[in-house]
Amino acid sequence: MRLLSAVVCFLLLFPAYAFSARLLVTVPPGSSQVELLSAGTLAVLDHLKERFHLQLKTINDHYQVNKMSGELKEASLQVTQADKAYNEKIDALRKQYIAKVPITMHSAHAQITTESALGEITFIYSAHNNSDKIISDISYKPLISNIPLPITSMLVLEFINPKNLIFGLAPGEILTNQNSEPEHLSFFLSELKDKDIKRIQASMPAGFSIEVIDVHFVSQKGYKGQSKVMDVKEAFADVLKAYQGASQRAREAYKAKSDALANARNLYERDTQGTISDFRSRSNELKKASVRYQAPVDPKKNRAAIESIKPGKYYVYAAIPGAKAVFEEVTIEDGKNKLNIQTLKKDPFEP
Repeated sequence: MRLLSAVVCFLLLFPAYAFSARLLVTVPPGSSQVELLSAGTLAVLDHLKERFHLQLKTINDHYQVNKMSGELKEASLQVTQADKAYNEKIDALRKQYIAKVPITMHSAHAQITTESALGEITFIYSAHNNSDKIISDISYKPLISNIPLPITSMLVLEFINPKNLIFGLAPGEILTNQNSEPEHLSFFLSELKDKDIKRIQASMPAGFSIEVIDVHFVSQKGYKGQSKVMDVKEAFADVLKAYQGASQRAREAYKAKSDALANARNLYERDTQGTISDFRSRSNELKKASVRYQAPVDPKKNRAAIESIKPGKYYVYAAIPGAKAVFEEVTIEDGKNKLNIQTLKKDPFEP
């Protein structure tokens, strides 16, 4: 009987022991719930993050992605330098042989009328091959008073003997079309401005010349089509072999390092994502275990009221979309506590 009386007495007196502290907290828009977390939450979370960052560092050190990225950058530079050396050698050979085939203009005439959409320049020339190779043709730009005409079509002067139609200009030979058909250069008048047309008409015949921009070769003279026409790369394959080989090796080294880096990145991402997932799982478990009190947020006032709180230290936590959160240490005292927290931080429970 005495025991029953004691129990009833305890039940009657229990409400008097209920905690009287309450918290009215205003938070930024976007949160649906405010929680009070235990005072030891941050210490445990810091431990989890220290472990998390150590794992990330271990993964990074293992796969050495940054180091491999640097090596790939260096390999890319090697490709650029090897290609540059290769192309510079080609350009040097081209310029060298262009200089060895001087073109002399003997006369030139322009035919431009309003009745035709085409203009034409005819010219008589001589070409002298001072090189050690058979020249098949040259590509050129027409110049009027040393100013290039803005013609988009490729202009080619083929070295074909007008007397016997033999194709190719051998070393030491001179080829001319004097006393035969002049060379014809046709162009669309629509490509030229009025000032260009007037310059042509005013500068003939002495103002016409050509700028050689490329040169081609054949292995032997003969009728056109009997021998393959070669550009500088083909004609000087032996000379360029070392440069081409260096370029190829640089490209192969770059590809090998690129493939190795891609594989390392895939493995790094796999292990990193696994570590991130593990951290999120542990931090979520910690967050759930740390909740001491919680209350929904009034979406109109962005405010939550938490009742019957045991006075002491806590962390106010409210998650906001976009991995942001309210996370502030507070001391709850007896009676009514009011907080207005508008400062957002990176959600501490996120990696």
